[in-house]
Amino acid sequence: MGYIQHFSNLLKAGAFIIVMAVSASYFLLNDGVLNAAPPGDGWIDCAAEGEYCNASPGTVPQRVTVRFGNSDGYAYLPNVTSGMMCDAAQFDPLSSTAAKTCSYWPDPPVIGYAGDNPYFPNQSSQISCADEAEPNNLWVVNPDNNSVAILDTMIEPGSQHVLVTSQQEVYLNFEEPTSVTRIGDLMAITFRDDDKVAFYGADSTLPRFSIDTGHGSQPVASVSDGESLFVALFGSGEVIRVDPTRRTIQERVDVGPMPKGMAMHENRLLVTRFISPSTHGEIYDLATTPTLTLERTIVANKVLVNDGLNHGRGVPNFMGSIVISPDGNEAYIPAVKSNIDRGTSSVTSGGALDDDNTVRPMMVTLDLVNTQDSNAVPLSPENTTDFDNQADPAGITILADGESRIVTFSGNNVVLARNDRLNTNTQFTGGDAPQEMCATTRTLYVKNFTGRTVSAIDVAEYIENGQRNPQTLTIQTVSDETLTEQELEGLQLFYSAKSPEFGGEGYISCASCHKDSGQDGQVWDMTSFGEGLRNTISLNGTSGTRFGNLHWSQNFDEVQDFELQIEQLNKGIGLVPGQTFNGESPLDMEITGRSDELDALAAYVASLGKESVKRSPYRTYTGKLSNAAERGQSVFIAQGCASCHTGQAYRDGMAHNVGTIKETSGNRLDGDLVEIRTPTLIELWETAPYFHDGSAQTLEEVFTVGTHQLDITASEEADLLEFLLSIDRELFIDDDAPFPES
Repeated sequence: MGYIQHFSNLLKAGAFIIVMAVSASYFLLNDGVLNAAPPGDGWIDCAAEGEYCNASPGTVPQRVTVRFGNSDGYAYLPNVTSGMMCDAAQFDPLSSTAAKTCSYWPDPPVIGYAGDNPYFPNQSSQISCADEAEPNNLWVVNPDNNSVAILDTMIEPGSQHVLVTSQQEVYLNFEEPTSVTRIGDLMAITFRDDDKVAFYGADSTLPRFSIDTGHGSQPVASVSDGESLFVALFGSGEVIRVDPTRRTIQERVDVGPMPKGMAMHENRLLVTRFISPSTHGEIYDLATTPTLTLERTIVANKVLVNDGLNHGRGVPNFMGSIVISPDGNEAYIPAVKSNIDRGTSSVTSGGALDDDNTVRPMMVTLDLVNTQDSNAVPLSPENTTDFDNQADPAGITILADGESRIVTFSGNNVVLARNDRLNTNTQFTGGDAPQEMCATTRTLYVKNFTGRTVSAIDVAEYIENGQRNPQTLTIQTVSDETLTEQELEGLQLFYSAKSPEFGGEGYISCASCHKDSGQDGQVWDMTSFGEGLRNTISLNGTSGTRFGNLHWSQNFDEVQDFELQIEQLNKGIGLVPGQTFNGESPLDMEITGRSDELDALAAYVASLGKESVKRSPYRTYTGKLSNAAERGQSVFIAQGCASCHTGQAYRDGMAHNVGTIKETSGNRLDGDLVEIRTPTLIELWETAPYFHDGSAQTLEEVFTVGTHQLDITASEEADLLEFLLSIDRELFIDDDAPFPES
């Protein structure tokens, strides 16, 4: 009689922890006879060598699955119809560690999507899954750990529980893996920081070859049509077609700034722009045949409704995930709705920013038949979705039934299921910072970024009958953590909007404006908080307070001073017990040491040193400065730019009046604002707009304002711009170098 085996293969002791909720509804067998014979099929724990499990009619159901072993490894014997003896020869090597009782579980129905055409959306993701019957069916990237977790899961015979049969964590000496896509017998993984697409054997898990996409191109996402791989290059603003058979890039198409999430339906490819301008969001609409062509850019409208408790204004931003409906008529994009028009200065309106109306989660619905935002009238909330009391929507997918949409909210550890036909919402519990997903016919796999886990959620009964409490298996995906324990805790807090600590209603986290430790491209009116118009600053390369006080006005001297924002803007109780600030300046109070959580948050921000700085797409393909950039470096020195943008930090840690302060610049801690902190010059290619108030949309505009006006020729200015856009990690200061530089 044949049997199925399952063994855990833990490559590193203690590296992977499996937690599974198991039903306690079972019947004990005494000497092989059931206490009560239940109807239907079932399954039995046949526990020990030499133990008899009676499966004859009247004692157990007519057909059972026998499971032998323990949680370290099981073997299975399906379709048993008569009594059997647990045989050491058949079940070695597990018999010596087996339990000593036989137990019967009623067999849950083998359900899931049972239609003829299950829907598996073709979209980019940090996680890729195939049917549990296939080997190495689950691949997960760990971006800030520079690793890939490869897992083999199965649906357990009898119980229908998801189990892990083997797992490993692999490294390829490339940095920041960001997406994984199956293409034939290969798995393609994009490595953002090394500008590589690496191909592994789907079955063997061995690396086969890699393709270089160009210095600073930043490949972040990919999808496949089965023959070609399409890759979004965040840095260079391109989409490329890769032929894995020839191992070459076949086509490169300029699409626009910061392409990120990808979804494909037949020969139509949609790619989101991650950071939006202040006026609208953008989705690049491409055709893949006969050649890769940008057909149009679809506008995602800025929502202009009146602010309220359940809805508000804002531009859709951080659009990093997209999915297309089964019929190809609609696409759905979760986004952070940034309410940048709200404030109390002369150029904004609607009252001060508050916990309800600063950022809110929303979903953009695209009408792909008419190639437009379904919310055709931005003054109306119709055909746009506003999610109440959630934060930082990160991922979206559709289950095999083709009608259940799943959205993750990384700020609240929530996985939300929506079925429009049934008009139902169901909330599943995710791990820490759930992000992107994939699904099989009965399992939803969710990548939990800061938890370093995957949640395997059994959605079979949800699809079948709306079950709201599915069984969930939590799988650890990182064994060798690169962050310290304190830094990891800080990362988890950075992405958290938990209530009541971080806010009364759970809308705002640090990542709401600094996702991936970067910036949101927006200007906020902080006038009501004693400041003015403030352009969000990237945290990459900042190393906490290494380069001086924080913000444009230098109003914080500790990362821990963000307790003030948590209390005043977020309306949270904060991480320090009691009301911390009662009108005192954060420069006059020492918060360090008063909260372990705030200190952990500061430790994480301090860890964002040189390695967090991105490479520039304005360098040559191999990473050298172009001839124009080298000439521009000479202009930079000759014009005295380095007097403020000093050394390899490209800043002096000081503040100056360079002629940019105006009435809308507001104050500094409710006092006069007379100087602005010198910003660094790294990552200028992706951090527009410029100046503290975002008043310069381009670098060309920078050279028309105040002391930045230069008496140089047009060609010298062009060379200078080329150099400024080429400043990246290669030129940045080392983490252990002294600052200010001697």
